[in-house]
Amino acid sequence: MSSLITKYGVMAQFGEYPTYILTIDASLIDSALTSFPLTVSLTDSNFDFSSTTDSDNIYFTDQSDNILDFEVEYFDLVSKKAVYHVKVPSISSSVNTIIKLRTDGDGYINGLNPTSVWSEYSAVYHMGETIIDSTGNNIPITQFGSPTVVDSILGKGRSFDGVDDAYMMSNVTNILGTGSLNSAISLFCKAETNTASDVLLGTHYVSGQRYYMGNTSSGQIGLGIGSTSWTSPSTGYTPSLGAYHHYTFRSYNGAHSVYIDTQQAGSSKVDTSISMGSYFGIGALTNTGSAVPNVYFSEMEMAELRFSSTYKPNAWCKAEYHSLIGNLLSITVE
Repeated sequence: MSSLITKYGVMAQFGEYPTYILTIDASLIDSALTSFPLTVSLTDSNFDFSSTTDSDNIYFTDQSDNILDFEVEYFDLVSKKAVYHVKVPSISSSVNTIIKLRTDGDGYINGLNPTSVWSEYSAVYHMGETIIDSTGNNIPITQFGSPTVVDSILGKGRSFDGVDDAYMMSNVTNILGTGSLNSAISLFCKAETNTASDVLLGTHYVSGQRYYMGNTSSGQIGLGIGSTSWTSPSTGYTPSLGAYHHYTFRSYNGAHSVYIDTQQAGSSKVDTSISMGSYFGIGALTNTGSAVPNVYFSEMEMAELRFSSTYKPNAWCKAEYHSLIGNLLSITVE
């Protein structure tokens, strides 16, 4: 005999609110991770949107049915797309890790906790319709030009025109720290051009305060570090245009490197004498020391921007890429 429950004032049979099994592929995890923000992208190919009326029906648990902290980035019943970020306490590199997506809504309030999801970061921006810091640290970001809201791989993103579109941040040392800059900055974007000196992000273009990542004259990803205007990773790396890539600009005890998608691009550049400027640009730089970007505007589309005051190892960067690109998970109905 089927049982009846009341949900949102409607009588429904058990089974009307399906549970989905989310399997994290251990073969893509190089070493165990803790407190990892897993991106869950839902479409009509992996999720039945007719089983829910709104984003507040959905929440996540571990295999033992403990509610997991999560954030709703995007939810659209019309286009049948949704993006969630779920804090997974531990992910194994030897066996697949299982979590559950539930649609009965009972754990939504207890699980909705963006600040907890991003506890490993000092500032996080989903570059969609509204750009705010999801960590709860409320680090402001200022828009220049008119970056356009567009459909992206993560629901919505921002398109930069390469002319005057950019964002600027101040008080960067509060986000990344000082001294040898043990930190990581990651962005998920696709470049539309690889013109020399298109800058993805960075601080002042002045001697002694260079700290930026972008295209070199050969179209490869390079770094501007300290007193060096451009230093290419020793093996070189030229990202494909018009495709999303995940870039992580990392510093650890004065050694600076770029991790792109699933590999470090070349060797590290050592410079312990960096003096961070006051302003940090996304999509352009300032070379005047002011809060207004004026050089090296980049034509691109960006979906995600994350800052951490701690170094991110290779395994973390690789898992973050697979999570954002959407191939870390398989989703099935229980």
